[in-house]
Formats: sequence, structure tokens, C-alpha cells
Amino acid sequence: MALFLIAPDLPRLANLFFLNRPAGPSTEPQLFDTRRANRLALAVQILFGIWLVALSAYGGWDAWHTFGGGRPKSPLYGIWNVEQLWIDGQLRSPLLTDHDRWRRVIFDTPDRNTFQRMDDSLVPRPLRSQRTTTRTGRPTSPSSVWHRIN
Repeated sequence: MALFLIAPDLPRLANLFFLNRPAGPSTEPQLFDTRRANRLALAVQILFGIWLVALSAYGGWDAWHTFGGGRPKSPLYGIWNVEQLWIDGQLRSPLLTDHDRWRRVIFDTPDRNTFQRMDDSLVPRPLRSQRTTTRTGRPTSPSSVWHRIN
């Protein structure tokens, strides 16, 4: 595509770069016959360029608020190590072969979290908002299950 665009100017470029001769001015003809039509065409090109820049800026702004640093964060935002995991009243040891044991819990957005298993596989889960109190840790102990990674 670039060669196609510079093809009309190849003799001038050859004079400048290879033959050490001065390159004369471009002999490109005007787009229209009247001066007013050429100015109108230039104004339309400039307005189209401004529209493209504005569209791109809005797309970037929207993406930043949807996927980037401007998106809403969870109140528990971060990566948390799971120190203890109780399933059906049984304390699960942190064995690398245990497929159901969590290694980390990742809170990124307010509506989703991700569990990292002991084999480092990730399991994304939607969060449901409920008006119940959730206890972390053993029911008789106030110790927490998760420890935030700094």
C-alpha cells in the first residue's frame, strides 16, 4: 500500500536519495477547479479527522471505565491467601494434590471473584449479594480464613 501511495513521487525521491539532485516541487493537481470547492474539501477532511480523534478518545475513555483503572472495585479488592479451609466441618490440609482446596481468592470486580486451586488453575465465580453474615474461619473461632497478599 505504501508503494502504491508514493508511486507518483518515485522519480522525485530517486533524484533526492540516489542521484544527488534537487527534488522539485510536487506537481500534484488540485482536487477541484474552484478555490472554494478545494477549501470545502479541506474543511470536510479536517472535520472527519476531528470526528475520528473524538471517537477514538471516547472509546478509550469508555474502555478505561469498563476494563481499566476506572472500573468499580470490590470492597475486598486484592489477592488473598487461604490459610485454612473448612469443608463440611473438616479442616482441609494444603496439599498440592487436593483439587477442591483453594490456594488464593481473587477479588477484582464487585460482581465476580476467582478461586485459585492448589494446582494453580483458576475458577471464576459470580458473587451473589445477600443480606446474611458470612463467617470466615472455623465456626467456633474468630480467626479468618483469608490473608491479604501485600
